[in-house]
Amino acid sequence: MNTSPLIAAENLTVQFNGIPVLSDVSFAVQKGDFFAIIGPNGGGKTVLLKTLLGFISPSSGSVRYDGTDLSARTVREMEIGYVPQSIHFDNRFPITAFEVVLMGRLRERTLGKRYRIDDRKIAQEVLDEVNINEETARKSFSSLSGGQRQRVLIARALASKPQILFLDEPTASVDPSSNEAINALFSKLNKAGKTLVLVTHDIGAISRYISKVGCLNRKLFFHDDSTVTPDMVKKAYGCDIDLVSHGVPHRVLDNSKHARHD
Repeated sequence: MNTSPLIAAENLTVQFNGIPVLSDVSFAVQKGDFFAIIGPNGGGKTVLLKTLLGFISPSSGSVRYDGTDLSARTVREMEIGYVPQSIHFDNRFPITAFEVVLMGRLRERTLGKRYRIDDRKIAQEVLDEVNINEETARKSFSSLSGGQRQRVLIARALASKPQILFLDEPTASVDPSSNEAINALFSKLNKAGKTLVLVTHDIGAISRYISKVGCLNRKLFFHDDSTVTPDMVKKAYGCDIDLVSHGVPHRVLDNSKHARHD
């Protein structure tokens, strides 16, 4: 029986023009984990996600999915969904919110094939999950608010029925009530068996849902559970800080219980 981690990064280093953006990053994610990555702006969180997805090639080290080295084929076969922090979109392009979500079904369609009734049903189901009603779904994507756009992009990722979902600050531009609803949705998906890897600044709001956490600032300070320690945060941010929390206190352990992987 294969007991390999679902995702394993080992001694991962990424450099741009000889300058290290990620340095010797190692961690493991098991099937069904909800892994949150926190850290300061410019610390390499988005670069790490894009490296795990194969968009950026590491200078050294490796990424494995279920024991297999990362490749474009590996990513496709592992059924991965991705919600970027932002997208560049031509506001003149005539596409509705529903059609954006339907694009998430392209993996199920071969070139030139039309969408089936089942594809449209799934698109509507995931729009309902992220609280986008039919009236809003018929609007042009460019006319939506920032929060609505983000929920549509989450729905697009869910439309492919991924087993692994990568999320880069997915609630950064949504209002507080939508934030909580979306975080609860992620928890529901995780409990249903999906593996989630989430970049976030809002560890307080998400802490009750996650199973493990890492603090990234070029190096990864990784904890194989959901505890955020003062030592972890200080090493990553370079100073003592209070993490932002929306009424949900993060859990703290004694520093001696923290293990650093770098």
